[in-house]
Amino acid sequence: MQSHWQKFVERYAQSVKLSTQYDPDWPSTCLCEDDTVLNDGDTTAWHPVARPLNTMTEFTDALGIKLGTSLNEFYTAFYADHLTVTLPQGEISLLQAWNADDFARWQENLIAHVLMKRRLKQADTLFIGLPSNDDYLISVLLSTGEVVLEPVGKPPQEVIASDMDQFITLCLESIS
Repeated sequence: MQSHWQKFVERYAQSVKLSTQYDPDWPSTCLCEDDTVLNDGDTTAWHPVARPLNTMTEFTDALGIKLGTSLNEFYTAFYADHLTVTLPQGEISLLQAWNADDFARWQENLIAHVLMKRRLKQADTLFIGLPSNDDYLISVLLSTGEVVLEPVGKPPQEVIASDMDQFITLCLESIS
């Protein structure tokens, strides 16, 4: 059975022309392979590539947190480029890992984010997207599961959705 996130990614890939700039130093199974010789910076097609779900146990154990199923799937179900949606908060890039190295780097950034929130004595959040205004993050407030608009370095400012499933539904509606 497909998860809500898997349905979103499938519909997104069918609805949006997926292209990125080719970087020979940043390979991915997402790149559409053909006989065309690509040069650095050329525009090329890509597609999301499903991967086995990763429980992120080392990550969650290190921080003493739990990820809900929907958030775990968001982070680990696919290799993909960022997926852009338009919500009332503006254009939002939903962050995805392009390859295994990107996934490892992303986890390091998430750890640094949580440690910063703790140092500031704020509730733990994990970011999932970036709005066009780079003074904010789209994050999940771990204590409630709510998806929030979060000013960088400050407590969440606005609840966007009550949970990841509701947020993904909003994202689906934005591409329908």
